[in-house]
Amino acid sequence: MDRQSDKITALYCRIGYPFDGRDTTSAHAQLDSLSHYAREHGLKNLRFYCDWGFSGADPNRPQYLRMLHDVLAGKISNLVVLNLSRLARDSEDAWKLIGDTFPQYSVVFHSVQDGVGIGETLERFSLIRQELKTAYYRSREGGRD
Repeated sequence: MDRQSDKITALYCRIGYPFDGRDTTSAHAQLDSLSHYAREHGLKNLRFYCDWGFSGADPNRPQYLRMLHDVLAGKISNLVVLNLSRLARDSEDAWKLIGDTFPQYSVVFHSVQDGVGIGETLERFSLIRQELKTAYYRSREGGRD
């Protein structure tokens, strides 16, 4: 998949409470919100990755892992979530994905509720965080480079 137009726009959705299929209102609302956002922003080649009944703290969600596999394979150009908590509950995991993994694989992160610029904001914080860590380790080593 070399051409940008062939790449997938991943729409990731998750509901954490036990999902038995009877209460589909939340699921449909999340699916509709992601689809609407993608259409409004001209995102193409949509593919849903949905984990129903999985905690965001669980990194072994089947569709989450499938989506990450597609990111690492270079198949995804955009990732849309309802909000950051749908993607990850652990802040360190979220930092790694949004600040490191997604930019490395040229994936643009979109959060419907957190705003279009959340990815860029978190990437800037990730760079600042890395600079602070580097400065800290340099100071511990006596200023050596």
